[in-house]
Parts: sequence; structure tokens; C-alpha cells
Amino acid sequence: MTDAASLAPLPLPHRFARWVTLVSFGLMTVGFALYHLLLRLGLIEAFLGGYLGIVGVVLFFPLMVVYIMQVAAEPWRFNRGDVLYFSFMLVLTLVASFNLARGRVIDIAQGHLAAVAEITVIYVIFNIADLRWRPFQIAMWVAFAVLAMIMVSLSLGGMGAEEYQEVQLLPTADVANYAFYAVTFLYLLVCCTALARNMPLRLVVYAIGIVALFYNGARSELIVAIPMFVIAESLLSRKNMALVLVACFVFLFLMGPLIDYLEQAFPNNRAVELLSDFSTDQSVREREFVYLQGLDVIRHHPVFGSYGYYVEGYYVHNLLSAWAELGIFGFALFLAGVLYPVAGATQNFIKNRIDPELLAFALFAGSSFALFVFAKNFSHPTFGVTLAFYSRQLTRKHLTERFTANSLMSRPQSQASVSVTT
Repeated sequence: MTDAASLAPLPLPHRFARWVTLVSFGLMTVGFALYHLLLRLGLIEAFLGGYLGIVGVVLFFPLMVVYIMQVAAEPWRFNRGDVLYFSFMLVLTLVASFNLARGRVIDIAQGHLAAVAEITVIYVIFNIADLRWRPFQIAMWVAFAVLAMIMVSLSLGGMGAEEYQEVQLLPTADVANYAFYAVTFLYLLVCCTALARNMPLRLVVYAIGIVALFYNGARSELIVAIPMFVIAESLLSRKNMALVLVACFVFLFLMGPLIDYLEQAFPNNRAVELLSDFSTDQSVREREFVYLQGLDVIRHHPVFGSYGYYVEGYYVHNLLSAWAELGIFGFALFLAGVLYPVAGATQNFIKNRIDPELLAFALFAGSSFALFVFAKNFSHPTFGVTLAFYSRQLTRKHLTERFTANSLMSRPQSQASVSVTT
């Protein structure tokens, strides 16, 4: 569908911003994967710790300089998406810093501060990057392929596979586990789905994504990815909706035999364990326990919450984690940051607006909503990526309105009068 934004291309970041975002993207994706691969092979020492925390802090400053330069030059680029993101991160930073200064829950506070830098880097990259620039698109495809190959290789064993499945997800950890890879791979999967220009290529992306996430053992991301593919095809293939519905029906019909086969072929796979017996899965039982614990914390500390009340790793695995740790104000900001993108994506769908960037926005909005309702806490990077695309969408809307207004004003007076009277 053609709109004013496509007729009047968005102002591109200047050359310096282009290369800063491209290099930063490469370091946060391919750089991360290769660093931990070399670390597992014993070819290097952990001179960058867990990588993402340190590299995130290093990249934070040049990216923020570029971001501030762009906002200073064009203040209208700073919109609701930016306000929601930076307001929530400010609350998290203040709460974590306050507890760190008091010597409380030091590891949790340090982890959250590292996560703030890491997620902000991702946010700024996707907020200001020129996603139509060919080198950036190539970088996304390369990163997608590299992470998929490494994830499958690690999961098949031979490079510390047991440790890969067991290390807890902490920004300060020296060795990345399956969850680190899944977080990065998910937003690469969304972007490559949006970049794929035809159904055959998208089917290849879906197949690679499902195989990589399945072997990786990232159950939340795998479960979210499957309906995400259905949403993508529903948006892109409205004329072929019957085919999409038939494919969904066939998949559901074969689900039982497929699970039985997978249970025999991959008895130790985390995804199979969840699908085969949801009620007895240890992780599910643990999450139910921490959920009830979080509700108890909210009941006793509804206004300010109780930051770091849990043993590391045993936090509430949904959006209520923001209320339990950051209080009602932090939760309100986080909830707004999750719901506003969903509302924006729904509005685009109703108005039949779709292109690669808007498709990526819709997929991120839907995926983050599902993840934060059922599986992830407030420090998951999907929050930053989704709000970055939401901010881009609001920028496009502003440019469309300005383009339309300028077009009307540039008309001859007589033509404008005719248009008004008709």
C-alpha cells in the first residue's frame, strides 16, 4: 500500500550515524555470538566478561551522542515511544542505583544497570538506523544465519552443551546460555521475516527460525514464533487467507503425532518436555511458585514494590515483575510501553497499512505482548526493540501528516477551493 511516507522517503541518518549503528549492530549480534563461541572453544579468555554488559556500556555513549544529535536537529522525532522508553529506564536506573548505593542485592542491581545499557543500545540502534540501507539489511541476514548455525551447533553438543543449557540468564555472567542467544535471535528472526520479499523466502526463514529455536531449547521464543509466522502471513497474504487457515488446521491436526515423534527422537529437549507434559514440567512449577510469591509482594508493597526480594533468577516471569520490584508507577510505565505498540499495530492493520517496517513493528508488538504476559520479566530486550519500532512508526505518521499538509498548501488557491467545495 502506498502512502505519503513512501512517496516522501524518511530523512536518512547522516553517514556517521549510519556507520555507528551498523557497527554497533554487528557487535551486539555477530560479535556476541563469535565471542562466546571462541570462549567455549578455549581460544580466548573471558576478557570482556559476559560481553553484552561491557560492550553495551561502551556502545552506549557514542550511540546516545548520535541519538541526541538527531533529536536536537529534528525535535519532533522525540515522541511518545521515546518518552515511555526513557521514563521506564530512568525509574529502573534510579531504583537499582539506590539499592546498589545502600549495598542491597548488589548482584541484581548490577545486572539491571548492565541491562539498561544493553537494552538502550538496542533501542537506539533500531530507533535511528537506516533500515532501508542495503549494508544494514545484509548485516541482519548475516547475523541471522550466523546465530542460527551457532545455536544449533551448541545445542547438538561438543562445545559445552550442558553448560549452555544450564547457565542462568544474567547480564554479568561470563558464559552465555541458550537464553542469551534466543533473545538476540528473536529480533533477528522478526526483522528477516519482514525483509523477506516473497513467501518462498519467508518459508525458509520460518524453517530456520523454528529449527534453531527448537534445538536451542528457548521454549518461550519458540512458542511465540509459531503464531508470529501466522500473523505475518495473514498480514501479507490477505488474498490467500484460505491457504493460511488450511495450513493452520493441518498443523493443529498433526500436533499430537508430531509431539509423540519429537518426544521419542529428542527426549532431553526442553521444548519437547514442555509440549509433552505441561503440567509436570519443573520450570512451569517453579514459575507458578515465583508468580504467587510476586503476588504476595505486590499485596504487601503495592506502591513501591520490593526491589530484589527474590533469589537471583527466581523473579516473576511476566509483566507483574515490574510492579513487584518497581512499584505501581514503574508498572504503569511498563504496561503503557507494552500496550501502546499493540494499539498502534492494530490501527495499522485496520487501515490496511503494511510494508516491511510496519510488518516488523506489528510482529514485535504482538511478540512482546505475549512474552510479557506469559513468560518474561521487565528486563527483556524485546521491550526496547518494540518501543524503538513504535517510535519509528510515530515518526512516519508525523511525516505523513506534514507531507499531506504541505501538499495541500502547495496547491493553487483555485484548486484548493474546488477541493473544499467538493
